[in-house]
Amino acid sequence: MRLWKETGLLENNVTDVTVRNRLACLKRAVKLHTQYQYTPLQNAEINKYIAKVLVSGKLVSTSACSKPLAPLAVAEDIIRFLFTCDEYRGLHFRLRNQLAFAIQLMLLIGVRPGEIIESDAWHRSNEGLHYKDIELIHQRTATYQGWLLCVKLRNHKGHRKYKKHAPTMVLYEEPLMRYMCPVTWFLFLAFADDVFQNLSSHEDLAKARPPAGSSLYRARYKKDALDRPIMRNTRADGTLFADGIWTYDCFNTALRGVGQRAGESDCTATSNAVRPQRRRDRAILRLRLCWNRQPIDNTRTRTTPGALQRL
Repeated sequence: MRLWKETGLLENNVTDVTVRNRLACLKRAVKLHTQYQYTPLQNAEINKYIAKVLVSGKLVSTSACSKPLAPLAVAEDIIRFLFTCDEYRGLHFRLRNQLAFAIQLMLLIGVRPGEIIESDAWHRSNEGLHYKDIELIHQRTATYQGWLLCVKLRNHKGHRKYKKHAPTMVLYEEPLMRYMCPVTWFLFLAFADDVFQNLSSHEDLAKARPPAGSSLYRARYKKDALDRPIMRNTRADGTLFADGIWTYDCFNTALRGVGQRAGESDCTATSNAVRPQRRRDRAILRLRLCWNRQPIDNTRTRTTPGALQRL
């Protein structure tokens, strides 16, 4: 294996973390295609070789770079700007709602973009977050009364083909801060697609009641809506695809544009791949929001990002 002779991004050689990640991918491929699994002794010998030979012999780099992430206040600022201050007319109105919902999901449950929209690593798969993956529930108990979302992450990294390993995350309603409410953004998209059997407006939401003897009301989808992507792409003429999922390139372009118009100096996506040509094959793109601010127009109402907050 000549991986450590490649050119890295930080130094001349790739890092030890990259070597371990590539090795993990190789092990998964071997297990998938040959059903052979490396023993603990073999794994220990490989780790010893990396630490004693590659690292000590300076055949791999041990450098690291900082990965700036947006704190909660910056995400709030971008969503607020998207609907109150953004004068750009080239962004489809549905893409604004999709962008806000995607930011909410990444902020609250820490998903990667490739888990909710189409990843470049799974090009033309039309896989992402579908309506069948989100259950809309109204809970009426002593501890909580309101709507919530149960989000099933079928495309979770490393478990995409293992259905039983898909984690389910719960997102609650935020009635006092609607622009930061994931339930609200989801309902915007769902009502526009007319996917529910008995719900079509906020009046129907107010009338929904759990059945007798139960504390939960579960919204039911129409059968033809279950496999429809929630976040979808637009055509060149501005019309919306009926079933074409939102691709990462389009998502990244929209997010970059909104972030820069909001005063963020950079709003980019970086890859965990070492060399550009490998991004087409194995890279999983990760969202990075950088908040190195530029001078802004004082006539706009904005918030100042604070320290990183715990949710």
